[in-house]
Amino acid sequence: MTDDAPPTDPQPTAARRTKAPPWWFGSPVVLAVATAVLGLLGTGVGVVMQAYSSTKLERQKFEFTLIQKALDTKDRTEAAHNLEFLIDTGAIQTLDKQKISELAKSGNVPVGFETSKAEMLRDSLKSDVESYLVENRTLLAAKEILEREVEKLKSTTATPGGS
Repeated sequence: MTDDAPPTDPQPTAARRTKAPPWWFGSPVVLAVATAVLGLLGTGVGVVMQAYSSTKLERQKFEFTLIQKALDTKDRTEAAHNLEFLIDTGAIQTLDKQKISELAKSGNVPVGFETSKAEMLRDSLKSDVESYLVENRTLLAAKEILEREVEKLKSTTATPGGS
């Protein structure tokens, strides 16, 4: 070894230290495919979550309908037995079984949950008649006001000094 040899640099230069990224890393095709795959995965997860929520909601509606039918009786003990039957058979799964069971065992269940069609028709007709009366009262009041105004106009135009 001679002293004429150039000294070796113990620290490589910045250009030597950085490594070029793989060829596929910046490829537009690879980026497009990766974006599409991630989009499909996101859409799939969204569809699964929506389906799960929809199924759960429909199950709760079904259970509520079963409970409504169980309470559609005039006898509290029969309604309590109906609720206990639904819980024992496993028909009620998503709603709070413990609360429903405690309510049924206490015998303090509401009965006659559904109103008859005749009662619904009566209430509907009563509402229609009431709205009709209110509307007619308003029209009658407006008619009376107009008649008074016409009389005032007639009396002001028929004054003796007006001809």
